[in-house]
Parts: sequence; structure tokens; C-alpha cells
Amino acid sequence: MKDYYKILDIPTSATKEEIKKAYRLQAIKYHPDKNPNDNYCTALFIEIKEAYGVLSNENKRKIYDSEYFIYHQISSDVTHKDNTQDKPHSNEDKKVSSNHFNNRQRKPFYNENERYNNVTPKEPPYYNIFGEKNPDNIDFFIYPKNIGRLILGYSTLSKEQSVQKEKIESKWSKLKKTIGFTKTLSGECGYVGMNGFAKYVCKSSRSNIIQSIEVNFKDIRDLFQFGEIKTVNFMYYNTYYAYIWKGQDNGETLYWDEGTYAGKENNPPRDKNSYYWFDIAIERYWTIYQLDHMEQRLNAYGHIEFNLFDMNSKRTIKYIQLGIGFIRFLFLDGNVTYNFDEIKKIYIKNNHLNIEHKNYNKNFLLFKSGNKNEIPLMYLANRQFFFKALELLAGVKFQ
Repeated sequence: MKDYYKILDIPTSATKEEIKKAYRLQAIKYHPDKNPNDNYCTALFIEIKEAYGVLSNENKRKIYDSEYFIYHQISSDVTHKDNTQDKPHSNEDKKVSSNHFNNRQRKPFYNENERYNNVTPKEPPYYNIFGEKNPDNIDFFIYPKNIGRLILGYSTLSKEQSVQKEKIESKWSKLKKTIGFTKTLSGECGYVGMNGFAKYVCKSSRSNIIQSIEVNFKDIRDLFQFGEIKTVNFMYYNTYYAYIWKGQDNGETLYWDEGTYAGKENNPPRDKNSYYWFDIAIERYWTIYQLDHMEQRLNAYGHIEFNLFDMNSKRTIKYIQLGIGFIRFLFLDGNVTYNFDEIKKIYIKNNHLNIEHKNYNKNFLLFKSGNKNEIPLMYLANRQFFFKALELLAGVKFQ
């Protein structure tokens, strides 16, 4: 018989709120998005959801408890009354396998101590931005200082590459006359650390750094991600993308990356547009960082706040508060709150997330009554984290 109390690491006398909190903590820790291609964590995450599904339902819990206490030969009455004997179960059996702690080859996972250690060791990252092993001859010509342990990284230089001389030819002579030489060596390298990201570009030599960016996740408030398909004469031309990172204090732009690629339906090839794939990797681990701090923010403020980007004013506006059991829309003329048990339907249409209250009705004459609100996903900050938080708090999952 599965021990659901042990899986959630709670006592058998746990209240409904304690069960919900334990589920959030365990689900965040072992979520498959945080542990890609890890069968152990995936199986454990499924058990965590299964345990929560039973213990959070009053009728299912009663049936389970009756079997549980008989199975363990424990008196239900004594166990629920005697809290001094009702201590949480040990969590030792849920430790991740030893390969997670194997120096550079360990896989990324939640580690509270490392979250608060921003010093970055000068140690080349084992994995590239696609989660594959970096080649041995890759040249990380400069390292960041304060983004924590390095998880992923890439470089366009190899150790064998050296400064080359390139001919400078006269532009005015019909004959290609050499008038001099210039040194050519350029490269870029990027890092995703446990607590931030960094990118560097060198030119002419490895020591001549012409671009240097290092951002710690603790200094970030919002990530806005935009995408637009451009056409010429009604024919597909290219796809524009932009990643805008806003700071905590006054919303200043910490990093802005934008570009284009050819691919209406698909992402660009992996061997091209490294900046694009780097941005995607940063967003993934920025989302993990927020998940790791989600419970702390809920305890401190009672909700998680999400902003919108106003394209006209180029400013952010407060729009959503997502909490335990509710989602609240912030409007100038008053707030609108939906309790999760009052929501009839949540769906995505035309790049908007639609939320319908159970009092919402629409008849064949297009007459509408009741409450319905939309979230313009294109302009929503921290969009990936919003979906994960909504999944953990409301049980709503989107592909």
C-alpha cells in the first residue's frame, strides 16, 4: 500500500491547508521541468500528484485512512488525537540519486544552499544550452563572477583557434591590391547559472571583450517575451523575437535581446542564431528560480503578482494577483476576483487566456451575462512561470 503521507512528508493529522502546502513544495521540487529526462523525478512527481489527489479530497481521504490505519495496525482515533506521536515522516528515501551530486555532471535541481551562494566557480559548464555535453575543446575565454554554479553554457570558440591575419584590399583599385593586414578573431560565450546569466563577446583577441553582460536573477522583476510573424506582399518574410529583462527597483531594462529568423512554424536551426536559443535556456531557468521562491512569496504577500507590458507607454502595469485558491484582476475601476472553485472554464483563444465564472452565459443571439476576463498572453510578464504557478495552485495544465 502506498504511503501518501510519507510521499508528501506530512503527519497523518495534517490539515487541508497543510496538505496543499506540502503538495506545492514537493511538486515544485520534483517537477519534470526542473529535472528534464530524469525518470526518477518524473515517477516521484506522478506519485506526489496521486497522493495529493487522494488526501485533498475529503471522501477519498476517509476511505484511504480506514485502509491505511488497518494496514499499519494503527488506531485512527489515537493517531489523530495524540499529536505528540504524530511526527512527519522522514524524507530520506526521496533523495535524488547520487549522479545528481557528481561534481560537474550533476543535473540541475533545487538546492537551497546554492540558491544563496552567488559566487561562480571558474569551472566550464558540463552541459550546453540544449542540455548536451559540451565538447572538451570548447573555449570559455572569460567567466562570470556572481551568478552561482554554472548549469549550462556555450562558446563559439575552440581552444585550437588562434588570431589570424586577414588581408585588407583597396576598395578603389580595380586590381585587388593588398594595403595591409588586420587581426581577426571573434567569439561569444554565454552562461546560465543557478542564480543568473551572463554573455560575453570578444574581438581580435580573447582579452578584448567588446560586450559584457552579467545579470543575477535576484535583480530581475519581469521578463517580457515577444514574437511576431512579418510578411511582405502577404507572403511570409521572417519571424521577429525579443526578450526584455526588467529590474526590481524602478523597472529599468537590464538586458534586451532581439532578432529575426526564418521559420514560420518552427524555431531556427540549432546551429544558427545562438542568441535565440540562449534566451530560451535563460527563460527556462529563470522560471525554475521563480518556482523555487514561490512559496516564500506566497507566505510573505499572500499572492504572486504578474504585470503587463504597455506597448504605447513602454511601461509595465500591475494586472494579476495569483494566490492560493484565487486569481485577481487589478483594474483602475476596481478589482475582480475569481475563486478557483467558482471558475467554470479556462481556455486559450487568439493568444488570450480566457477565464469564465460559473455565472457566465452566452446564448445563440450572442447575448452575454455574468463574468468573463481575458489575459493578453503576448504582453504578460513571466509567462512561463505564470502557467506553472497556475498549474500548481489551481490544477490547470496547459501544453
